[in-house]
Amino acid sequence: MILKKDLDVKLMYDEEDSFGISLNNDFEFFRNLLEKYNPEANFKFLKKAFAICAFYHKNDYRKSGKKYYTHPLWVAIILIKEFQIYDEIYLAAAFLHDTIEDTANKRDRLVKEAISEKMGNDYLGVIVDALTKISHERLIIENEGFRNQLIQRYTNEKVDELLKNKQIQKCFTHRKLFQTFVKDQNIIVIKLADRLHNMRTLHYKELGDEYKYRDRMREYAEETLEFYVRFANRLGFSSIAGELQNLSFYFSSNKEVYSQIRELIESKEKFILDRIGIFEKDIREAFADSEFKGISTTIFHRKEYEIYSLTNQFQNPDALPDFVHCIVSIPVSDYKDLRKATSKIIQQFGHSNISNYQEGKQILGEFEFNTIQIKLKKNSGDSLDVTIMSTNDSDILDNITEVPIKEKRLKKKVSGISDEHLELWSDWMEYVILEKGEKAIKDIWNSLDKNLFDDKIVCFSIDKQEIQLPQGATVLDFAFAISKDIGLSFSKARISEQVFDFDYKLYGNETIQILTSKIQQPIPEWQYFISDYRALGYFYNYLKSKNLLNNDFANELLTQNHIQHISAENKLSMNLEKGFFAKLMIKGNDRKHLLNDITNAIGDSEIRKSTIQRSDLSSEFEGIFEVNFRNLVTFNKVVLKLLDVRNVKSTELIDIWSKNIS
Repeated sequence: MILKKDLDVKLMYDEEDSFGISLNNDFEFFRNLLEKYNPEANFKFLKKAFAICAFYHKNDYRKSGKKYYTHPLWVAIILIKEFQIYDEIYLAAAFLHDTIEDTANKRDRLVKEAISEKMGNDYLGVIVDALTKISHERLIIENEGFRNQLIQRYTNEKVDELLKNKQIQKCFTHRKLFQTFVKDQNIIVIKLADRLHNMRTLHYKELGDEYKYRDRMREYAEETLEFYVRFANRLGFSSIAGELQNLSFYFSSNKEVYSQIRELIESKEKFILDRIGIFEKDIREAFADSEFKGISTTIFHRKEYEIYSLTNQFQNPDALPDFVHCIVSIPVSDYKDLRKATSKIIQQFGHSNISNYQEGKQILGEFEFNTIQIKLKKNSGDSLDVTIMSTNDSDILDNITEVPIKEKRLKKKVSGISDEHLELWSDWMEYVILEKGEKAIKDIWNSLDKNLFDDKIVCFSIDKQEIQLPQGATVLDFAFAISKDIGLSFSKARISEQVFDFDYKLYGNETIQILTSKIQQPIPEWQYFISDYRALGYFYNYLKSKNLLNNDFANELLTQNHIQHISAENKLSMNLEKGFFAKLMIKGNDRKHLLNDITNAIGDSEIRKSTIQRSDLSSEFEGIFEVNFRNLVTFNKVVLKLLDVRNVKSTELIDIWSKNIS
């Protein structure tokens, strides 16, 4: 029998439930569901949270026409059914997750302290607060330090403009989510359940006024794709990540392209239904007279977003000829028997109709499978990619998403990060966000991966202290991991009687002595050689204390409507004596302190932004610098200085624009 898996993709569902008519019936439905998994739950506590939710949302409605409280109810149900969360504290938080945000401008305003007091649980208020977006008012109250930084640089009017900016508010919301992710991953699970229900019902906005909500829906979907899908994957919710990815792709993509991909998939479904029987017949005939019994075949196909990505945004559908894949499960445990079974299939189809033969181990999460992969062809021209594996491994693969999610999450539980280090690490996240905007998410995820999920290396201090560091960490990371003071006064590192500079990469098991100097000062170049969360926190906190940080993202938000760009054809052909900005591409052979020498040649105070790219294999240096020039004379002097810097091969003007700021 061929099992047709995931061929019918249901993008959205209508809320054809009876919720919203009777509060008592709605809670009883929830109660009956939870009792199956946690019969000892404190239902009195949960009913009180549900009642508060219904009261504060009593006049609110969803785009579907449903009473708003049905959304928090669904979030709690999704937590139970799809995320295996049965704890009262998190289910109560699901009921209340929108109350602070949605009552912010109402007379009956609800705040964190009131939730804790009403429910008699301090942590519940903390959770609900962590789930609440950063608004203009919260940004002023909770981020006074950030506001003070802005006041030192801008007028009060411009500061208020920044604090009201939705992008800035979103950046701080992301900072809080990243910090929460480290502290309590169950809080992020509530956010995932919330986002999942919202994405499943996002189509209701189209029913009202698609044009009005189109941009907002696209932005919401893109945020889900770039942000929440990553969270879901990191926590092991692969099937939920896939659903969020598909829903996000639908709402963020060109509908015509999406329809074309769906038509392609449907045509492949027809191919499967019409033609796969031929392959199955031959596979079964291959084992008709053999000792192998109980052979089964399972068909899969690629998802819409995967097809979109692998075909260059569907510009070249022919680049992905194989949209379907088959797994043949053989009831054997020995790898030799797996090869023997494969030879039966090869004999049946003929050696000339077999290609792409590969054998080896496949790794998925914590599981490892022995597999043999081949492509089968028929004389008709039809082909099918096949993976041959043992039935036992196939069963594990088939049910891998059903492995108790809580157990999977506990295996990834983060520990050993102090509140001080977490706060400093979060400050670094804030800086990166304000420097790059939403583009910073990639940098932050890389940092999370290195420090939380990837394998670590272990090194030792001379007093036998064991230090865990990310892969690729340097001696500078090691110094900061020992202490802030040692890191900031780093001079050299001694390993096995050899002395190394700050950029030396560690491989693990080294015993390291950090040499310090009272006159040593951290230099900006250090930022390219640190990855450990302690080093990031301490170093950027030092830069902040010395007023050496420049939040280009915030700056750009204020000036983006006032900068007049000059076309490439007119570069340097007009009067720029009042000053201008220029973007320079500098290339050369990399060496120690090259960046420092380039910075000195340009003038550190004149650099608005820099992006550095290096290639360890080729030792090439490539950097893009946005520079503030007072006039053409200073421009020419800087270019000549750069060409005099040792190892600099070329300086190219990429773009130039005037300072036409009103």
